[in-house]
Amino acid sequence: MKELIIGTSCYDHADTQWIKSAGIGWVRTGFPYPFVAPESETLTPEYIQAREVARNWAGRGFRLIASTPGLGIGTYRPDSKGKMTMVWQDGFPNWFGAPGSESFYRNYARACAFLAKDVGEIVPLWQVANEIDWPQFAGPFNLRQASELVLRTVIAMKEVNPSLLVGTN
Repeated sequence: MKELIIGTSCYDHADTQWIKSAGIGWVRTGFPYPFVAPESETLTPEYIQAREVARNWAGRGFRLIASTPGLGIGTYRPDSKGKMTMVWQDGFPNWFGAPGSESFYRNYARACAFLAKDVGEIVPLWQVANEIDWPQFAGPFNLRQASELVLRTVIAMKEVNPSLLVGTN
C-alpha cells in the first residue's frame, strides 16, 4: 500500500466536515464478537449496531480501519494491602474456550473471518485485537499465544477476502 493513511478514532456523531477539513480520510472503528452462541449464525445486537456505525462512516465518505474484537481489559485495582495490581476482565464469550486453546483460536478466527466477509467491502484495513503485546490487552495470553492468535486470524480473514490488509499494532 502506497497510500498515506491519516485517520482518527471518533464518536459516530462527530462533525464530518470538520474531520475532513483536517485532512482526515480514515476512521478507526471496532467490532464486538458477532455471534450469540457457538456454531450460531445469529448476530448479537452489539454487532449489528457496530456494523451500522461502520456503514454510516463509509456512507459519509470515510475509509475504515477496524479492530477485531478485543480480548478483554486489564485494570489496576488495590489488593488487600493497598498495592495496585492488574485485574483481568475477559471480553470474549465463555464458549470460546480457554485462552490459548485450540477451541479459542478456532472460534476467534471463525468470528473474524465472518467480519471479513460481512463488512470487508467497507473495511479494507484490519487490526487483530488491540495492542495484544501489552498486558492490559493481552491478559492471559503470553507472547507466543498472542502471536498464534494473530497469525491464525490473519490467515482466516485473508482466506475469505484476500484484498484485505490485516495485521496488528
